[in-house]
Amino acid sequence: MKKEFADIFDKEHIGVTIVSFILLGVSIATFIISLFVGNTTPIYTLLTSFLFVVFSVLFVMLAITNKRVNKTLIYVAEGVLIVFNIITILNTCGVIKLDKNNTYPDFSGKSITEVMDWAIEHHVTVDTIYEYSDMITEYHVIAQDKKVGASINSNEKMKISISEGTDPNKEIILPKMESWDTERFIKFVDDNYLSNVNVEFVSSEYLPNTVIEQSKTGTMRRSDELKVVFSYGEERNYDEIVLRDLTKKSQFEADFYCKQYGINCNFTKEFNKKIKKGKVMKQETKAGDRVRVNSDTVTIVVSNGPEIVVPNLTNMSTNEITAWIIKNKLKLSFVEQYDDKIAKNKVVKTNHSEGEKIAQGTIVEIILSKGPLKMKSFKNVDEFTAWAEQYNIKYSIEHEYNDKVEVGKVISYSYKKGEAIKNNDVIIVKISDGKKKGVPYVVGMTKAKATSTLKEAGLNVAYVYSYDSGEKGIVLSQSISAGSDVTEGTTLTLNISTDDPDEED
Repeated sequence: MKKEFADIFDKEHIGVTIVSFILLGVSIATFIISLFVGNTTPIYTLLTSFLFVVFSVLFVMLAITNKRVNKTLIYVAEGVLIVFNIITILNTCGVIKLDKNNTYPDFSGKSITEVMDWAIEHHVTVDTIYEYSDMITEYHVIAQDKKVGASINSNEKMKISISEGTDPNKEIILPKMESWDTERFIKFVDDNYLSNVNVEFVSSEYLPNTVIEQSKTGTMRRSDELKVVFSYGEERNYDEIVLRDLTKKSQFEADFYCKQYGINCNFTKEFNKKIKKGKVMKQETKAGDRVRVNSDTVTIVVSNGPEIVVPNLTNMSTNEITAWIIKNKLKLSFVEQYDDKIAKNKVVKTNHSEGEKIAQGTIVEIILSKGPLKMKSFKNVDEFTAWAEQYNIKYSIEHEYNDKVEVGKVISYSYKKGEAIKNNDVIIVKISDGKKKGVPYVVGMTKAKATSTLKEAGLNVAYVYSYDSGEKGIVLSQSISAGSDVTEGTTLTLNISTDDPDEED
């Protein structure tokens, strides 16, 4: 036996032996790395790594006990296995990527439509969060919670943040605009995404179409109201103008133009799938027509975006709903609640019904089922009521006498631990009032006798005194009527007679 073991390490076979043990070490390392490196190693990868360890052990045993007639073949086989294991280790550690179709790509800056197409194909549920961003285009991905290159597990969720466009509450520095012309002003409004600007044109000695007054300067939020007054000169030297083409202009630009030339404008909104929301889609007075200043009214129709008809969202998966939301440039809010009739992760209800017509940017709230809420155990009634109020569960507290349960403790709940609570059901909580005691009749007894009688009945006693011409120390009345049921330890107040007026309470 010793000789056979020694033959393994003889000079003739030492190279094969070393390579064999290297193979075994690399195989074991591959298995360990598959276990502990990365958070998404598939089970088949672990199984493969383990089988390679077993195979390597057998191969090493075969290699070092064989006569090794062809050592070159053994070197090649072991070398291939070592290379395979090294590639597996590098792939597991993320140094190289072999299976790109089963890993998370980088979605930064990608259209959410692309993300949803990918998610549906790879059976990944997507949770969306909306955030403002000046850098990322609206409805494009800002960030994702899954590491790029991480493997995809079954039934997995990925959370992504989506650009909601520019932040209306972001602060900007507003300069002094006095003497600015209209073109420079409009460009500043557009470049800084100001959303609450009101302009007025007045008669003044200043140059026409220049800023003469503004409501604020310095730091302001984009959504803050800004009032700017322009000059149209000392007077308008025209009674009518030739109306320009306002289509495809923003509502702000169209309103600015009307005020600049003293035209009365009336804005209305209509759905349109070709014209971007907020842009002028048509004007009832055609471009080139003459319009009288301060007299004629021009009706301008602004696009409200495409008409969106709400489908039956309750029959759709969360991924399908998200894809529909994104496609139609809506905003999505998922809310979870317990429901004993709707399966977990299925839609309970939405804030918009099937067939309803909504516009782009509308928030669609989806209430998803968390499955049935099950009854749990509680230390006391206060813990129960806090839990019930947290989940909007209706409950009713009833009191009853009980010889075994201490006063104020819970006797029972109408649901047992682990039972599913039905929607809108009321949980009945029974609280112990302690042992039931009947109140004896003690009027006419002496103070001592009445006290003894009540103590024997499990009741406590208090006294008040009233002047009476009769015998002293007699019970004139009792605070609880005889025959009444009360809790053990209840205090009765006895009215005791006294012949001393000064002792009267």
